[in-house]
Amino acid sequence: MLDQLLEKQKLTYSKIFFPTKDICNLFSNNYNRLSKAHNLEPASLNGKKLRIFFDGDDQMIGGYVINENPDYQYLISIPEEKKKYIENQYGFDNFIEITGIWMNQKMKKHKRPVNFYTQAFLDCCLSDKEWILGGSYIPKVRDMHMKCLPYILHTGEKLFGDQEKEYWVYYGSLNDVINAIPEFCNHLINT
Repeated sequence: MLDQLLEKQKLTYSKIFFPTKDICNLFSNNYNRLSKAHNLEPASLNGKKLRIFFDGDDQMIGGYVINENPDYQYLISIPEEKKKYIENQYGFDNFIEITGIWMNQKMKKHKRPVNFYTQAFLDCCLSDKEWILGGSYIPKVRDMHMKCLPYILHTGEKLFGDQEKEYWVYYGSLNDVINAIPEFCNHLINT
């Protein structure tokens, strides 16, 4: 019991990194170790920002990629007509995506996911972008994300690992996110 109390007292903090080769390798190694369906190549992180969470012992316990460039990960596998729709309707330069999300078991303890996702929302709000892209092949994750990003852009089949799986790409405005934060955080706390 004392160990659990001491563990709760260890602080979690995060930093934004502009990728160097070493940081990209560390980040992708952690992501790839925890992801069962997608391999993140270190080179794909160039030109993006990385938010990395650390425990009180300075060990990486979670992170995500902040991408404000039009090479959006979530749009790679959608049909060209849907990409054109986004470009014509909103403009590619008006989006931000949080992708490459990973959390180890230490990050998942003690309601730290609330801190994790709240920081992701803040990173989106601090950008000058109006729209946020999201996506998942995991229904539980999709349902959680769509509390804040309520509009489906595309559903389809995609190869994840060695299996074809249904996946969803969705989006929302910064206002959608801000309005949904209380419900979203409540969902995280109670699951």
